[in-house]
Amino acid sequence: MRDLVKASFITWIGAAATILAALVRGKVFAVELGPVGVGTVSQLFVFVSAAGLVGSFTLGSGIAQYVAQFTGEGAREDIRRVVQTSIALTLILGMLLAVVVWFTASQWSRWLFNGDAGYANYIRLFSLVIVAFSLAPTLQSVLNGLGEAFISSGVEILLTPIIIVTVVFLLKGWKIEGAILFFTLIAFLRVGCQVAALFRKHRDIFLGFFRFIDRRAIRQILTGLLKIAIGGVIIQQSDAAAQVFVRTRIIQLYSLEVNGLYQASFATAQQVLIPAMAFISTYAFSKVNSSKTSQERTQYTNEALQLSLLIVVSGISAIILFKHAYIILLLSPKFLRSESLFPFQAAGEGFRQLGLAVGMAMLLTSGVVTWVVVGLIWAGGNAIFALVFLPLGFWALPLHYLAGGFVYFIVSWAVMSRNDQFAMNLLNKQILFISLFFLALLALLPFTIIGITLGLLLLFIWLLFALGHYRHFVIGKLKRIFSAITANITFS
Repeated sequence: MRDLVKASFITWIGAAATILAALVRGKVFAVELGPVGVGTVSQLFVFVSAAGLVGSFTLGSGIAQYVAQFTGEGAREDIRRVVQTSIALTLILGMLLAVVVWFTASQWSRWLFNGDAGYANYIRLFSLVIVAFSLAPTLQSVLNGLGEAFISSGVEILLTPIIIVTVVFLLKGWKIEGAILFFTLIAFLRVGCQVAALFRKHRDIFLGFFRFIDRRAIRQILTGLLKIAIGGVIIQQSDAAAQVFVRTRIIQLYSLEVNGLYQASFATAQQVLIPAMAFISTYAFSKVNSSKTSQERTQYTNEALQLSLLIVVSGISAIILFKHAYIILLLSPKFLRSESLFPFQAAGEGFRQLGLAVGMAMLLTSGVVTWVVVGLIWAGGNAIFALVFLPLGFWALPLHYLAGGFVYFIVSWAVMSRNDQFAMNLLNKQILFISLFFLALLALLPFTIIGITLGLLLLFIWLLFALGHYRHFVIGKLKRIFSAITANITFS
């Protein structure tokens, strides 16, 4: 785990920047738009994100693996073919989708907003971002394949102050239109930064752009990646469709305001946990997929899972302990009604992230079909559990996500155990089951100074246990950091 922690450090800096930007953005959205406005924008955002996934052709996993393979072989010409053809395909498809969405905006508005065509102009305004949403996953996959975690994190660090300034300026003056312009501007800035960073460090992969976009290159891409691409389309589109279905159903059963309250808990869980788990798609993913034996994959997966448990449980603990303060300080008192949703939504996202950590090698070891089936279980579980839980009342809104995440984690564990002889080690099993008891105990603590103090003490004790035999290594590092900080401090 030492190498994993060291390699993940820069991604955590980027994750911290991402979380900071997301918190500021959430605060501005909450204050300027209120629950109804947040519910409207979140519905639009989920829709264009789904369209962007179609435009990306979901080639991501295949691109990352091919680029990593060719990088190891030193085959720069093959890298150029993969990169250039993938960029060309996703750019063209993204532009076509943007045009289609523009001209069918009224129909989409009726479907997304319970028969109301009055949101068509918002959809037209938002359609441009589909191009950037199509390109970004392709460029990120290229960075992952090249092992450029520093670039990915650097882009997020660079964008953080821009996001903070831009979101305040645009939403103050233009409300929902400003929110749409904000997402569009940041999406294109992110793509521009990715391209600029790649061009600066790997300029050769852009050389002869038109020469490498030929029938041979397209045939190579489509033949080599088609199975993975189709699988990716099925998984990601089913996930996106499930999210759109859930939110549309919430609007039908309740209101746009309730959708905004649901979004507050949903966004918080993702803002805290997903950036903090970014290392999975960089170092840990590469380590697991480059392993030659099942034993090596089991070792690396257990290391990644242990670190994932530390991150997930710490993140969920922070959400549970400080949810009230988070709503008041970083959202708005208008969202206090959503406080009861936070622990369940965070737990659902936590199980989902653990499922991803366990299943990192699923595509490699179990095959495309199994990978797709497990992915469909996640999306289908969300939709099916939503049909069961959503009508029960406001309190039950996040239960579909919790149930879906738990089932996804269990299935990922079972599939990997069967197909790759993955065995979760004893420490991880103990950490997992103790974590469930620990988080349930935290959820019962009151939001008082005593409650928070007791919760933080319990978290500290849990962390000491969960670190296992890496405890002395981490404590030693923290002591050295503390000594370095205090070395130049003098007391009179």
